[in-house]
Amino acid sequence: MHRNPVSGRADRCYSLLTEHSREVIVSHVYVMQEDSGTKQLERIACGDEDKELQLLLERNLNLLPGDQISPGQDLRWLLIKREMPVVNPSTGDPWWSVDFLVVDQYGIPTIVECKRRNDTRSRREVVGQMLEYAASGRHYWTASDFRSHAQNAAGDEAKLSTKLKELTGSDT
Repeated sequence: MHRNPVSGRADRCYSLLTEHSREVIVSHVYVMQEDSGTKQLERIACGDEDKELQLLLERNLNLLPGDQISPGQDLRWLLIKREMPVVNPSTGDPWWSVDFLVVDQYGIPTIVECKRRNDTRSRREVVGQMLEYAASGRHYWTASDFRSHAQNAAGDEAKLSTKLKELTGSDT
């Protein structure tokens, strides 16, 4: 039986497919079995969708749609930091935080904010928030900050080195 990696319960709260910018609500989700048969997954209620989504993403960065970010490229990700502080430019104090700061195998940082589909804030507000994060990060996040946070996220220097080798395919 397939298990939810966050709660350990039978899988999936709901499923949503995107088809050329048109959302299609799927009433059932199936898993194909080895004998080519299918099994319908049981619906479960999420206790805290935001928390569960973030934990699922943290454990499965490959869920980030790299092919939508860079078409034709198979982007792989390394977690730099969950809840990366964003500095208030007026005071220099932490102001907000980015849900996830990751880098791809080319060293390009990507800011990830988890928003529920039914979040009532306008897309314009969310895009503005992301632009503010990126502008602040450009001035206040250093390469040594990235390295230190990535090492903490990995667990230690040896684990970070292993993850970097897996990410880039080299010993650098």
